[in-house]
Amino acid sequence: SLIWAEPFRDNNNGTVIDEGTGLVWQKGDSFHDLKKGLNWYDALEYVTLKNSQKFAGYDDWRLPTLNELNNLWQSSGTIKSKDDETLGLAP
Repeated sequence: SLIWAEPFRDNNNGTVIDEGTGLVWQKGDSFHDLKKGLNWYDALEYVTLKNSQKFAGYDDWRLPTLNELNNLWQSSGTIKSKDDETLGLAP
């Protein structure tokens, strides 16, 4: 199980909250749910699905902005894939 470090707090409902921004994030993503990556249009449909399901009690899920995604980025450490392979990702 993943341990969430500050400023994130695990809500124990499939989400974490960024206590710095107040944003609530799904702990998993479409890849975890659907076992595949999504293009932009499919990602919008995925968000619509999460809203219709009222995931974690919310129906206002949306895709993050580029700035919000950059706030998630950790420049130190190693990033691993679902198969535990090291990934060469850049923000």
